[in-house]
Amino acid sequence: MILLSERLRQRRAEIHQLLKIGDYQLCLGEYLHAELADPLEQIADWIGATPAAMLVTLLPVAASLLRVGTELEIDAGMGFSVPPIVFTGLVAPSGSKKSPIQRQILGPLSLLQAEADQEYEYAASEYEVDLRDWEQTRAEDRGIRPRKPMPREYHTSDATREAIVLSEHASRTPAFSLSSQSGAFW
Repeated sequence: MILLSERLRQRRAEIHQLLKIGDYQLCLGEYLHAELADPLEQIADWIGATPAAMLVTLLPVAASLLRVGTELEIDAGMGFSVPPIVFTGLVAPSGSKKSPIQRQILGPLSLLQAEADQEYEYAASEYEVDLRDWEQTRAEDRGIRPRKPMPREYHTSDATREAIVLSEHASRTPAFSLSSQSGAFW
């Protein structure tokens, strides 16, 4: 009987500790520079989201801006390093401000993506003209074959094999997001 009451007391203490975790509010200033933390906390407050949700959404986006091949040195003495691959998940009930958070974090990347798409379309049309001219030139008069331009991906939600292969040729890995409507969570 004493053993059972001791176990119940321990369980109550554990439950109390777990409930206290729910009251904790993350301060972005402890993890990010104030120039980034302050606006993100303000946005979180405006849309009724938590700073933790902003951070969970921001981390993989920030990691995606690092050059492909970047390594984080964990232990120099042992030569242990890892790529900065960051997977996060924001799981919450419908109406919990997941989409507005993602729009705020990905908004600047979406603008860059739109510009990059326009630049690619222009470069691709120039390439077609240059390639046609090159092919119509006599072989002995040709210069170097025109190089096909590669699109720049800042953000994608395309998980097809083709999109992944395309992103492997980029100098940076694109931020990747899926919504719950597409069968996965972001």
